[in-house]
Amino acid sequence: MIAAIWVLVFFSILSLGVYAIVSAQLRLARAFEERLTAPYLAKSAALSAQAQRASDKTQYDTLYTLQQTHGREMGDGAFTYRIVDEERRINLNASNTDTLSRLPGFTAEIAQRIGEYPHKPFHATEELRLLDGVTEAVFAQCHEYVTVFGQGRVNINTAGPQVLSALGLDDGLIQLIQGFRSGPDGEEGTEDDGAFEAAGSILETLRQYRALTTDQETQLVSLQGVLTVLSENLALQISTTLREKPALKYEIVIDQKAVKSFKEL
Repeated sequence: MIAAIWVLVFFSILSLGVYAIVSAQLRLARAFEERLTAPYLAKSAALSAQAQRASDKTQYDTLYTLQQTHGREMGDGAFTYRIVDEERRINLNASNTDTLSRLPGFTAEIAQRIGEYPHKPFHATEELRLLDGVTEAVFAQCHEYVTVFGQGRVNINTAGPQVLSALGLDDGLIQLIQGFRSGPDGEEGTEDDGAFEAAGSILETLRQYRALTTDQETQLVSLQGVLTVLSENLALQISTTLREKPALKYEIVIDQKAVKSFKEL
């Protein structure tokens, strides 16, 4: 009887050991498959987004059109992505120090250091951490509002109040822009959003929406060549799945022709 109990104990321990080994091997195999497959799913998402952009003949981008979630199944894998507009941000390489100094977290001294950065152009916003005064707290405040992609134009249809303020627009004008963009329901990012359809007609579009002061008109005129309505550089926030289980996530920056940045999150 005692011998039988010991035999049962022995096989129980053995089975637990085998289970642990097999489980570890399965996890390793899953991780290997994920590392092998997920990047290709992410690249497929980028190609899908580029094809979609190429087929879209609309000459302007809004928060509502960009924030739609897209996805596709591909064999045992799948991807979904949403778009973040890089041109709703201030370009570190193309903006003047006055504009940069008005961004959250930045001071005139930090803006000056950005302008004098010896290794310009910046290739990633994370390079800001190399500058004196840019602590982790400062970077946390500013990184959502800056980019290294594009030529420095800012999409008036997607830029937030912090960026519009950094460009030199006053609070009243920013409220008018947001009110127009929000549409009848008063909420941005919905189907009834108002849109500035051409960069050359921004001032006239706002005049038709509400009366502007002379100073507000002057502010808009001063930003001709800076404000745009169509974004060239987009960041894809990509989630992949493998055999219906969540896999790796990526951020890929694209324009219509190329992948400009590929980063695992």
